Amino acid sequence: MAKPMTSSDLIKSLKRRGLIPTDQSTFDNDDFLEILNEELQLSLLPLLLSMKEEHLVNYKEIPNDTEAPIRYQVPYRSVGNKLRDVSYIDASGNPYEMSRISLEEISDYSNFYSLNSYGVFYMENDNVVIPSANSEVSSKIRMYFYLRPSDLVLEEEVGVINGITKNATETTISIATFPDKFSNNPAFDIVGGKSPNKIRGFDIEASSVNKLTKSIVLKNEDVPEDIEVGDYLCQAEETPVPQIPTEMHPLLAQMAVVYILESLGDTEGLANASRRLEMMKKNVTNLIDNRVEGAPQKIKPRHTTLTSRYTRFNNKNI
Repeated sequence: MAKPMTSSDLIKSLKRRGLIPTDQSTFDNDDFLEILNEELQLSLLPLLLSMKEEHLVNYKEIPNDTEAPIRYQVPYRSVGNKLRDVSYIDASGNPYEMSRISLEEISDYSNFYSLNSYGVFYMENDNVVIPSANSEVSSKIRMYFYLRPSDLVLEEEVGVINGITKNATETTISIATFPDKFSNNPAFDIVGGKSPNKIRGFDIEASSVNKLTKSIVLKNEDVPEDIEVGDYLCQAEETPVPQIPTEMHPLLAQMAVVYILESLGDTEGLANASRRLEMMKKNVTNLIDNRVEGAPQKIKPRHTTLTSRYTRFNNKNI
């Protein structure tokens, strides 16, 4: 059974795949990690997102404002500084579609106050802008985005959670080892210890950290519901294991091998490694594409007379 590969496992794998001597002085572990991170962001991530299977999708909800125009900043950890979708969440928690308009259409909506006009938005630099206000109390804006995978670090730079104690207001998390960087009380991420090693919570501010007891205290509202013993506590934007399907971990190592052999000028080794990389891409794509084989997605029109009655914010009807 395939198991998730930690950063140390990936380094061992790429050395083995590229027949890189352990006593060579050209690359050290920091170099290998930088190469793995570059290949993850620039080569493997585009491949994963091209499958359109909602890998890495996360969302952020922001309380609604009542003064127009309303600006919401795109989450800084989104891939490509872009959004997957934007929805309006009413006071009862029901989601409604919002439609993007062009900058040329702003004047058509800026002075038109209605629920329909509130169902549109436009992009302005790194902001989602809603031209008209809505006074519904407790409503929210939900921004779906692809959460950028964190940078790989060695296992000793993170803490493995071995205890979770919750009281009325706070949760104390105990970890097996306490990296020195945690003493500065940085923002934290919690990364799942099991495949697919997703980021359970990110940019969490701790109430206190204690190096002597190897513990971190968090507010209960900041603790993910699915946290469990064996998960990783990391400094924000760091992880000991990549947040991608486990089957893609060897592919990431092979991508790094191609990069290394190219930089070393090993023409023959590069040709062999590149051929193997293409074969691995094809095989891995077949493994993880179409996540629900028995229920393929059906293509249906979103704005028709049949669907408009179910869509509160259907701007085609304006």
